[in-house]
Amino acid sequence: MRKMATQHHCVHRSNPDLPGVHTQGGGMPKRKRCAYCGGDLVTEHGLHGVFVWQADGRYPYQDAESVYYHAWAAQARADLLNDTPYDGGGMVVRWIPETAIPVAEGGKAR
Repeated sequence: MRKMATQHHCVHRSNPDLPGVHTQGGGMPKRKRCAYCGGDLVTEHGLHGVFVWQADGRYPYQDAESVYYHAWAAQARADLLNDTPYDGGGMVVRWIPETAIPVAEGGKAR
């Protein structure tokens, strides 16, 4: 069973009626509401994956080159791979929600 990372963000971060900055970050939030708009904060569990960039924006768990608990570790791996020649597009870091990770590897059933 793999330990899951935690992220939080404002429920209004993608709301076009409430543009601007909204609270977001790694780990458990220190407050219950967005510091900017007062919206509720959502907490998600998952992992940070290193993927070859896809034009369609789809990054399934099984296509990850590697997965990490910490975003900084995933970014360091992507940066290292981007500095060396390899076959494929650029490497990017993407959040993998717990529900997209197989249960056998610590994910949660939908």
